[in-house]
Amino acid sequence: MIQWSFRYDWIQLEITSCCTAFCRYCPRTVYHECWRSGHMDLEVVRRLIPSLRRARYVHLQGWGEPLCHPRFFEILREVKGAGCGVGTTTNGMLIGRKEAEALVSGGIDLVSFSLAGIDETNDRIRVGTRIRDVLAAVDHLREIRSIRGYGRPRIHVAYLLLRSGLGFLDDFPDFFAGIGADEVVVSSLSLVPSRVLEEEAVLARDEREWSALLEKAEDVAARSASQGITFQFHLQAPGSSGTCMENVGRSLVVGFDGSVFPCVMLGLPVSKGCLRIFYGKEVPIERVVFGDVHAESVEDIWRKVGYRSFRKAVNTDSPPPVCQTCLKRWTVVV
Repeated sequence: MIQWSFRYDWIQLEITSCCTAFCRYCPRTVYHECWRSGHMDLEVVRRLIPSLRRARYVHLQGWGEPLCHPRFFEILREVKGAGCGVGTTTNGMLIGRKEAEALVSGGIDLVSFSLAGIDETNDRIRVGTRIRDVLAAVDHLREIRSIRGYGRPRIHVAYLLLRSGLGFLDDFPDFFAGIGADEVVVSSLSLVPSRVLEEEAVLARDEREWSALLEKAEDVAARSASQGITFQFHLQAPGSSGTCMENVGRSLVVGFDGSVFPCVMLGLPVSKGCLRIFYGKEVPIERVVFGDVHAESVEDIWRKVGYRSFRKAVNTDSPPPVCQTCLKRWTVVV
């Protein structure tokens, strides 16, 4: 038998599509009438362990709040046992001291907190969350890892930058240093779910606006670095349609229902008829699914001819049609 030595850079497990929040910009909020909510079965996670052993990193999150899953900590234990790095993204509302202790004890390597403001503005945008509670969860993690002398989990912030929030930029370095973040990634809307939110996307309208935004981002990143924070901006540059940021050639997503798709943008758990906005145009939201782990192994799905062809085409001059109108192809890292 030929040994298959391929290793994934990461596998993303959407362990749930349920959430405690109703963020204004989230597809789950906008498309709530056609949203499919559910949890990944623990037995599915166990079935995936041989594939997870091939991954350098596994991220427990998709389009929901991971800690909504009633067996989250069992899943963490199973995945960590596969020998890979493990992280999650959370709104922070379900992390008290007990949960923070369980995260540290469970060996999680990274916890990413979602924010869309550095004061109560966040609470109006991320409805159902409270920034004071998020920061309390951060404090719990910092304190517990310090008491135990651990260097993990790294505390990451996934910050959504809206046009109405550009005024916060100058305050970012001091704010994130003050809360003890290890790293921050600032991005704009990669999926614009409605006309109402179109103006909130930080899409530079011309080169002059892009240059001003780039200069500001570089200044914020430099000042943050001087305070020991790894800081990145993921921004859409006008006229750019280069390499997809989702690394579909070496990563994949398993949805809560067992479906396998190349990236989170192509696996929204919605029924047909939903639209997204791409530079003023309405574009249908499509699911691009290549298999189901209830019936096939991840490796068998990965090696399918159609999936191989898709991966090969993504970063060419003729990407799959569904990728041609994805803002991830217009994103650059600052």
